[in-house]
Parts: sequence; structure tokens; C-alpha cells
Amino acid sequence: MINEKLISKLAALFFVIIIITDFYYKYIFYNNSEVIKLTLIKVFIGAFLATFIALSKQTDKKSYMFLGLLFVSCVISLLSQDNSMVNHNIYHFSKYAFGVIAMLFFFKEYERLQTIYLKKIILGLVLLNFVFILLGFFFNIHVFETYYGDRFGYNGIFKSTSTASYFYMLSLIYYLLYRRKNYLTYILLSIIVLSSLFVGSKTLIAFIVITSTIVLGRFIVSKQKLVGKNLFYVLYIFIISTLSIYGFKLYLTLNTTLNNVLTKDGMLSAFFSYRDVHFNKALANIKEHYGVLNYLFGGASLIERLPEMAFIDLFLSFGLIGTIVYILLIRHNFPKINSKLAIVLFLVIGTSIVLRGNFLYYPSVIYITLAIFTVILNEIYTNT
Repeated sequence: MINEKLISKLAALFFVIIIITDFYYKYIFYNNSEVIKLTLIKVFIGAFLATFIALSKQTDKKSYMFLGLLFVSCVISLLSQDNSMVNHNIYHFSKYAFGVIAMLFFFKEYERLQTIYLKKIILGLVLLNFVFILLGFFFNIHVFETYYGDRFGYNGIFKSTSTASYFYMLSLIYYLLYRRKNYLTYILLSIIVLSSLFVGSKTLIAFIVITSTIVLGRFIVSKQKLVGKNLFYVLYIFIISTLSIYGFKLYLTLNTTLNNVLTKDGMLSAFFSYRDVHFNKALANIKEHYGVLNYLFGGASLIERLPEMAFIDLFLSFGLIGTIVYILLIRHNFPKINSKLAIVLFLVIGTSIVLRGNFLYYPSVIYITLAIFTVILNEIYTNT
């Protein structure tokens, strides 16, 4: 019999280990110190989760069929690419594999996991990282900066912009949906919003603006009696959209780094952080190097750089067939969400993943996101 309490504690422990190891790499990078590779830690976490999935017998035959097809697609993809890039390709697929394993674990086990341990970690990390962000800002501590260079941003102990962004986006959703709100809840929401602004990520700031707009709109529509509900939302969306366009232009103007990109390379490059350029280069690489098998099963090593746009990266890595199988696997196992607000906010996050994310093959990001996602599901279903 599986010890649910032990598994819950281990899931929370893995969360902490990932944060600590990521900060270790960030510290080494900023101080130009000698690196001791800690990759085996994530390999161990992935292997443990995979073993648990197999032993728990929560995964159905259809999921195993999709996993088998995905494995075959990966093998064909490897065989269709340059042999000298085998190790690189295996490493690339292993990062995707970690994401698939993490998704299956949290999607299947969210009802059985005791999320009290993860909740305590989220609370502690929100408070602790805010302190590190303020220390970095006021005392110019470079290791707590988001970006290596002149661009403004402080993400504390988080290694990357992506990790900080998804942590704060999911944490914001969790505390917004928290049913037993008290003064501490509102303090935490305020800290999350302030921390998000300090991080300096366009995606995170956009999410804060969109979420605030949705929450404010829901509040106003419940109070105002001047116009009908539908008309109010049309006017509200028009006003907010107009203000957002001007606000984004002002943000680009005030941010020196992004303003230079805007002036030199245009709005698309400023908005997508040069992902549009990487996408165009990837298209050129496809035309030059791709064969029939690559279109069907992928050829990531034939691309100079992945554009970091989820579906494009999926296609480049797994091809048309592998991408379809991957999507069907996730769709088949994705939990039902019984909250309209949560659905809307998750769709916003999903859009950011599609347009700007390296989410699916970034083990730290996907584990942290799914862990908090599990806490949110627990909050929704234990209070309905």
C-alpha cells in the first residue's frame, strides 16, 4: 500500500531541492565559480516519479499506449538525425520526458496528495524571496537580479525569469481562489504582485495586469446597475485594451533595454524578445535540412536554436506525428477544473506558454508549476 503522507512529503521535498539546486547554478554563474554538475538530482527525481507512477497503477492503458507511441517517435527522430548529435538529442528528449513524467504524476495523484506541505513551502517562498528581492534592489546584490546585464529585474533566489514568472502566476491564482481569506492572504497577494513587478518579466507583468483586470471587472459588474452585463463587459474590455496598448508602449519607452530593441528591431522583436527572429531562422533551417522523417518525427538538432514557443518547439522536436501524440497524452490525463476564474487564468498562462514559453522542456519550471497547480486543484475541490 502506498504511503500517501510519505509521497506528499517527498513531492514537497523535491520542490525545495529544485529551488536550491537552481539557485546554486545561478550563484555559480554570477560569481564565475567552478561548476559541480547536479543534473543527477533531477534524473533521480524523474526516475522516482516514473517508478511511483508504474507502481501506483493509476495510469490507464490508453496513456501507456500514447507513451509507447511517443517513445517510438523519439527513436525514429534520433535515427533520422546526425549520429554525432545523438547525445545532444537524448538529453533534449530527456528534458521533455521529465515534463511528461511530472505531468502524469501530478495529474493522476492530485486527489491523493496531502498538499499541506506544498502550501507551507509556497507561503515560505513567497515571503522569503520577497526579502531577497528587496535586498537585491536596495543593496545592488547581483545574484538576486533577474537579468545578467543592464535590464531591470530582481527575481531573488529563482534561477531564471521563467521559474519566477510561473511561480508567481500560479501562486497568485492559488491565493485568489483561497476560500478562507484573512488579512495574511491579502498581504501575500500584495507581496506576490510587488514581487512580480520587481521580476521585470513582460509575461509576468502582463499576467498581473490581465488578472487584475478580470478580478476588478467581476467586482464592478456585481456592483454597478447602470448598464447591462454584456454591454458593460464590451465597454470595459475596450477601455482596458486601449489603456493596455498605451501602457505597453510607455513600458517599452521607460525600459532602456527594450526601448533599444524597439528602436533597432521593431515591435515584434521587443514583444517576443527576439523569438520572432529565432522562428524565422528555424524556418530557414527546416527548408534547408528537413526531410520527410523530420517533418513527421522531428529534427531539433538540425535547428540552430528552438524559438521557445511551445507548439513550434514540439513540432521541431517530435514532428507532426509525435506532437499529435504528445497533445493527446496531455489532453487525456488533464484534470477537470471546476472554477471559471481558474479556467480563464490558466488559459492566459497557456497562451503565454504557446507564444513565449520553453515550459515543456524546462524541468524546474514544469515541476514547480505542476506542484502549485496541484495545490490549486486541491483548493478548488475541497471547497466546492
